[in-house]
Amino acid sequence: MTPTEQKKGPLSQKPITHKRLYNIALFYLSRYDASLEKVRTVLNRRIQKSIQAGQSINPEAGKWIEDILRHLSELGYLSDERYAQNQIRRLSEQGKSNQFILMKLKSAGISEDIIHHLLTTLPSSEQDRADHFVKKKKLGCFRPQNQQDAFYMKDMATLGRAGFSYEIARKALSQETEE
Repeated sequence: MTPTEQKKGPLSQKPITHKRLYNIALFYLSRYDASLEKVRTVLNRRIQKSIQAGQSINPEAGKWIEDILRHLSELGYLSDERYAQNQIRRLSEQGKSNQFILMKLKSAGISEDIIHHLLTTLPSSEQDRADHFVKKKKLGCFRPQNQQDAFYMKDMATLGRAGFSYEIARKALSQETEE
């Protein structure tokens, strides 16, 4: 047999145990910043792949996942609030709106209480982020002078889709160029 023929799929070689799930979670957290819900999803997906590969899974696996998540939280490796702070900082630096940030974090399984609390502590206002977005995308006054009027409605639509309110979008598009 060649080495390729000997190599089986990684899921068919090792059975799912508490230790294996713990190591999978640690490996995932060493590579990515994640919320509790995301790590739970990763571990459940690994169990489902093992089931599809024909392995028998211990009925305690669901309890193991919750134990692992609790243990990782106690150790400080996993924190929804820290994850939300990092994401809010990163997204606000990119010029994303409060609405965009809210939806992104809700989809990651972060509670609305945590999100709203952290959004109120942001150092930059939503207007500043809209101004940054306009500059980055070269909208409004950052377009060539002869195109500004023709693209005004398209630029407003772009800002609306990005989650900015009409008033904030209007102010962002009417700002003066700084040269």
